[in-house]
Amino acid sequence: MTQNVYTTLSQPIFIGNLMKSGASLLRAMISQHPNLFGSFETFWFEKDLTNAPASKGVTYLKKLFEVDDETFEGIRSQSTTSMEAFDRFMSYCTLRVGKKRWIDKSPDNIIHFKIIREQWPDMKFIHVVRDFRDTYASWKRSNKNYSAIDFVEKVKENYCEISDLIGKKTDQYLEIRHEDNILNAKGVMSELLNYLNEPWVDGIDKNPEYNYEYEKLYEVTGIKGTSVLGLKKPIFSGQVGQYKEILTEEEIKTIDIGLKECLTLYGYGS
Repeated sequence: MTQNVYTTLSQPIFIGNLMKSGASLLRAMISQHPNLFGSFETFWFEKDLTNAPASKGVTYLKKLFEVDDETFEGIRSQSTTSMEAFDRFMSYCTLRVGKKRWIDKSPDNIIHFKIIREQWPDMKFIHVVRDFRDTYASWKRSNKNYSAIDFVEKVKENYCEISDLIGKKTDQYLEIRHEDNILNAKGVMSELLNYLNEPWVDGIDKNPEYNYEYEKLYEVTGIKGTSVLGLKKPIFSGQVGQYKEILTEEEIKTIDIGLKECLTLYGYGS
């Protein structure tokens, strides 16, 4: 069903990815820009901000972004849909810190691409990709209960909504390879800011020196987020090609065969 389109700030930015693909690093880097506000993963598509304001997910969202109940109720009361409330919420957080555009980095944004484009027709979408074998290696290290076969099917499922865009660049869709951001951050940030029509800012190609998100996430949710913990460390290339030490030959073969087309398009040939 078509949603009513409502936005309060122009050209919001959505970052989508498979988990453990390096998108948290990219989001932290570009959020240093004086025009761009980005913070915790919202998983906005799982929350009903208008009809379930007391739910655990919405409560966490308010606490993570430090929005008090009275302010949130004002946002909610002006909104007719959850997406409208989310847009108002993010716009409030953005304007509160003197910035102009908001960023949402939630992994499953890639499976909600069509509704994002429909609801926010002037949005910009950034798809962060990483060698699938390294991604799966990180999943294994995090004890995610996925076989290599399950992983291949998960990738295919997640990519359904963007299948016609894979390997392409449009006015609203840009792919960034995590490895390029690790090895050539300045070049990647330059391309990204050109795509977003934002000016270059010195230092944006570096990881923020201080990041409080790990402590805040644990304080609010009790979750020890490994992705945000990694933001406290300098950019390093040690995990590029890690799959060679972590995956079995059979697992590598399963991914090479099952995701051959995408591996080739992204330049991750064997």
